[in-house]
Amino acid sequence: TEEDSIEESSSTEEEDSLVEEDSAEENSLVEEDSAEERSSTEGDSEEEMKENWIEVQGLVIQDMNPIETGHRTVQIVIVGSGDSGKTKLIDRVFGDHSSFTVTNHVTRIEFRISLSTFFHIWMCDASETGFLKKTKFLDKTVFLFCYDVDNPKSFASLEETWIPPVLEGYLKRMYYFLVGIKRDPKTESKAVSTINREEQKKAIEKKAKELNRRFLAGWLIDCSIDDKRSLVNVFQSSIDVVYPRF
Repeated sequence: TEEDSIEESSSTEEEDSLVEEDSAEENSLVEEDSAEERSSTEGDSEEEMKENWIEVQGLVIQDMNPIETGHRTVQIVIVGSGDSGKTKLIDRVFGDHSSFTVTNHVTRIEFRISLSTFFHIWMCDASETGFLKKTKFLDKTVFLFCYDVDNPKSFASLEETWIPPVLEGYLKRMYYFLVGIKRDPKTESKAVSTINREEQKKAIEKKAKELNRRFLAGWLIDCSIDDKRSLVNVFQSSIDVVYPRF
């Protein structure tokens, strides 16, 4: 009858509506599960990036199986005057880590850069030159002699304060880099006027090359606080000289 037909049609519509609601709920649950999986995956990815600092910062190293080779350490000693820019060099690459000081020689705080390789960094100030004389560093330790490319006094401190004690004890067993740091223009040393800045910079570059030939037989690296890639390159070079890539 017409009434039965209307009831059947109404029943069919209700069933279809229920099916659509169930389907919508299932789709919603699937989307939620998918979102949770993506969130979990992203979380895992972030954790992996924290574990594998090398990928985050753009460093490259031939990693070995730690079970076969054991952990390897790249020891780096960063020296220079207080206005050389060495603290900013560390902060821009590693973040603000007060742990990178001479006092951590005893605690041996290290920074993991890959599966099997660690950085062990000391940053020495002028009051800590005695530490360089009495400490026995491992062979192949990397010394970074830092100076402000715009400040003659910063470079002069390397010749007078830092290079002599290091070369007296470690000349044949270590790696040496002269690192010229271009500091933030907003905080450049007041020792250099705008008029003669370029002339003094060229004079410093000339002295750096002469010093490198005369004493270090190492490498010259220029970097800028405004160019993070150039800063990372300083540490990449340190890795490459200790563990060359093939």
